[in-house]
Amino acid sequence: MLIVNCVTSPRRIDRICWVIVLAFGYMSLWVILNYLRGTNMVEGDRVMGPVGGFFENPNDLALNLASFLPLPLIYIKRPGPIVKRLLSAGIVVLMLTVVVLTKSRGGMLGTVAMLATFLLASRSLSAPMMIALVVSGMLVMPAMPASFWARMASITDAEKDPTGSRAERKELLKQGWEVFLEYPITGVGAGQFQNLDIPGQPKRWRETHNALLQVASELGFLGVLAFGFLIVRGFSAAAWTRRRLAWIRRKRTRKRPADAEEDGLDQREREFLESHGAAMIACMVGWFVSALFASVAYNWTFYYVLGLSVTARDIVRARSHAYMRAKALAGGKRVAA
Repeated sequence: MLIVNCVTSPRRIDRICWVIVLAFGYMSLWVILNYLRGTNMVEGDRVMGPVGGFFENPNDLALNLASFLPLPLIYIKRPGPIVKRLLSAGIVVLMLTVVVLTKSRGGMLGTVAMLATFLLASRSLSAPMMIALVVSGMLVMPAMPASFWARMASITDAEKDPTGSRAERKELLKQGWEVFLEYPITGVGAGQFQNLDIPGQPKRWRETHNALLQVASELGFLGVLAFGFLIVRGFSAAAWTRRRLAWIRRKRTRKRPADAEEDGLDQREREFLESHGAAMIACMVGWFVSALFASVAYNWTFYYVLGLSVTARDIVRARSHAYMRAKALAGGKRVAA
């Protein structure tokens, strides 16, 4: 609500997104330095966030990175100062490196889904880009640590998961569903699944490790409806913004240039908001896929992404309505004169 009511112009969206990019760049650099020093690690060689709270857990750290990586990616694609674009490229490298170092399976799946969505939504899937991706993969993938590949292999092979987390998560998903069936209307209360005394419940983790199931078991059917509504609105707002301004990508002919729509925006604002809409679709995909493996329904990440998606749509609508009102008022004055 704060974002939607305060971030009321493309310039303000740009400012808050750039602050987020710089913050993630600083934090990612800090994580990599800790990794090189061998400090702030868990399970032997998995990096943790440099600060407490939602960044401390490696899986939560990877989820945040997957959710906000499209922001520096879109700054690389946008025209602008070369220093800003180079800095954004460096931050992308840092963030991707940290995703690998977390060895988070859910975070990696979210990152892959996010990157694929970004390439499609931002119209970046060209022949040169595909060649660059193949060459980059050939250079980078062999350099990844063997422990990373071993952990990723455990996604499909339970025998390659020495910690037993894969099996425990499957059991917790089953128990979360059983709790929802037992309390379908009200759930057991926000944050109370971990306090339930369920026979045979794993002792290491007491969370469903799935945001949708977390809401279902703790808030019941009505909670799922409300949470699902917000997720759908996040996707639809970002898609609407991109679709509403997609006309600026139409090819112009020498005989007749493409007509500019009357929306109260200048060309630079249109290009920014259209690219922002594409980035937010990828952000939503990165968060959603990662959230299928984490209990993050109440954490701030989704609500930042939701706010940034909705406010861009509202700005386009408000500018268009204001322009049409001003045009009608001016027409009425001319008639009266």
